[in-house]
Amino acid sequence: MRARSLTVIDFHKALADKGHRFDLKTIYRLASDKPLLNISAPVLRAVCETLNIDLGKLIVWQPPAPKLHHIDPKTQKRLDYLMARSNDGDLTDDERAELERFAVELEALSINNAKLLARHAHPEQRKNAGAPRARATKPVAA
Repeated sequence: MRARSLTVIDFHKALADKGHRFDLKTIYRLASDKPLLNISAPVLRAVCETLNIDLGKLIVWQPPAPKLHHIDPKTQKRLDYLMARSNDGDLTDDERAELERFAVELEALSINNAKLLARHAHPEQRKNAGAPRARATKPVAA
């Protein structure tokens, strides 16, 4: 509808002119940027006919966003405490060992989240994921 500069009201009227009767609320849902959870075949047919487009132009499959893992608030509070003590140089040996365990756990959590994001990335974003990174070169003496 946006590509054709149609308002919801205009599109609702265009559907009615072609003999399709749908609640205005349905058309507002279609115009929304929110993903649709349910799709009505009669509505799809009417929209495709009215806009003269193929179904493939109307529906785009998007997998659900990955659910990233976070540390719980209690762990975050303890981590903040240990990091503050570390910054002040006041960690005991036991606290230093605990902070190191947190570091290992959080690194694993970050790696798992990065893998989740990479698996769910748009194909264009994944295309160059394996490409070698540019390296800094040494300046050539003149």
